[in-house]
Amino acid sequence: MANQIDIANFALQKLGAQRISSLTQNTEAARIVSSVWNICLHDVLRARPWNFALGRALLPKLVEKPLFDYEGLFLLPSDHLRLHRIGDHFTDQNWAKFNPTPMPDYAIEGNRLLTDIPAPLKIVYIRRIEDSNLFDPSFVQCLATRIAAEICFGITQKANLRDTLMQEYLFSLNDSGALSASEKPPEFAPDSTWILSRYT
Repeated sequence: MANQIDIANFALQKLGAQRISSLTQNTEAARIVSSVWNICLHDVLRARPWNFALGRALLPKLVEKPLFDYEGLFLLPSDHLRLHRIGDHFTDQNWAKFNPTPMPDYAIEGNRLLTDIPAPLKIVYIRRIEDSNLFDPSFVQCLATRIAAEICFGITQKANLRDTLMQEYLFSLNDSGALSASEKPPEFAPDSTWILSRYT
């Protein structure tokens, strides 16, 4: 698997820039990559439900209650980046069509989730992954291209190349979604209680 420097050099290669040996190296390229690494990493992780980054949790309800609007307060996992599923409901618009019933009301405020759904609260979420050894090849491609697009103008002063790289990133992101989906059986939300009632 690619490590952090491999990914950084993959991004620099797309710009025709010199390779680096460390993000702390005293070069302009290393400083620029280092300055955008975490921003780009978290942005690409949040962009889609990567299989390697998904995590599950059963959240207990906190004793503290919200001041208004909701009955329950839940503490999100410390590595939470984005919610993918709450209970049996997908939160992403591209997945919401599989929801068995209308999306339950909820809100995320800081590291807490507010909702009326009873505990324990089932969630599937995108985790903050820092270990590059866990990244799959399609994620590496997307991250390197995203970094290259972000630092492009600062290194090359070529706005057209930046735009081309961003389009390449979006294409790779879409393509990786199809690859990721093929690595597991189709994921369907359970039948709604209305549908189930027709067979009882």
